[in-house]
Amino acid sequence: METVSSTDQDNISAEYEKEEETQKVTRLRIIHYVAVFKESQKKCKIMQSIMVFLSFLLVGVVRTAQGPSLMDLKKHVKASLEDFKVIFSIGAVTFPLGNLIGAYTMNFFNPMRFLSFLLLLFAILNTILVFAPSFVYLVILFAVNEFLLGLIDSACNIAILKIWGSESDSYFTILHFCLGIGNFFGPILAEVFLQDEEKSIEPIILTNSTFNASMTDSSINISNPLINEVATAISSTTMKYEYSDSPLSPVEDNMWTVLYSHMSITDLQVFHWFLGMLLLGTACLTALVSLLPFRYASADSSSASSPSSSSKINIRAYINDNYLYILLIGAMVIYAFCGNGIYFLIGNFISVHGMYSPLQLTKSEGARTTAVFFGASVISKFLTIIAIDLIK
Repeated sequence: METVSSTDQDNISAEYEKEEETQKVTRLRIIHYVAVFKESQKKCKIMQSIMVFLSFLLVGVVRTAQGPSLMDLKKHVKASLEDFKVIFSIGAVTFPLGNLIGAYTMNFFNPMRFLSFLLLLFAILNTILVFAPSFVYLVILFAVNEFLLGLIDSACNIAILKIWGSESDSYFTILHFCLGIGNFFGPILAEVFLQDEEKSIEPIILTNSTFNASMTDSSINISNPLINEVATAISSTTMKYEYSDSPLSPVEDNMWTVLYSHMSITDLQVFHWFLGMLLLGTACLTALVSLLPFRYASADSSSASSPSSSSKINIRAYINDNYLYILLIGAMVIYAFCGNGIYFLIGNFISVHGMYSPLQLTKSEGARTTAVFFGASVISKFLTIIAIDLIK
């Protein structure tokens, strides 16, 4: 019988120990790589969540800033307040339509890239909104604006759901709190850019007859600061120049320089350009964050409760098994069409009502009143969410 020498036993035991050490090192490396991967995924989750929160905050700012800027838009397209009922009626339809389409299309795209694309479109639309040549074009732009808002609303909610999965409850709370904060600061931000009526300078059209009359009749009281500036510019111009390349005389040249300096850009255009730049910057940051390596949570396509899981569907049995789910969808649709629309409708018209009511509020006072309305709504939503968390 062949016996194993002590040297061979030592070699075998050494090989076993070496193999065990190798396996141990491999396990430690795998644990380390998994920990690093989880840490990187957590950082990606936080960065993507921050961009979604910022996007939702800007959505709140843009929506509630429409109230204080409504009077400037009305004056721009020469429409009445009755005409603006058409805008909000169409928006009450296109917004939930955007919600439904956004919830469906989010299953086919990367949520962050899709959100950045929507923010880019939204930035372009808010920039060109103030250049609507007529009320009809403004209605079309507002309808598309509300549709994009619905898409962004669904994109933000579904992005949070895909990022955090079953842990998304608290992040939904933060998301809608950011929307409320944006609703609160929207009118306040609009107040900074939009001037009150008594502070704004109306456009002045000078004809030859009015210009000559104002120059010859010393009894005319010129109280408009723009006319005073033009008159000062004309009086400071001497007629010593006999040769000039300009087809206008020095007096006319100096006068039109002053006039064009006041006719360039309106406060409403500056305000919408500012919103467009904020949205554009957020879209670019969201696009950069979307490049991070991240694995989103995917829905289980083999769910037995799905009505498309089999070729033959018993509709009655499906309704009986999922009636709570169907009621929830119905309640959300009713809220989107009625509750959400009425909420923003009341907020947008608070400042307008204050201007035309016996209160005779200015734009600034109307904007602050609107901000108080949305601020109270934010507090009530926040307290309701806390109460629901405590109850469950």
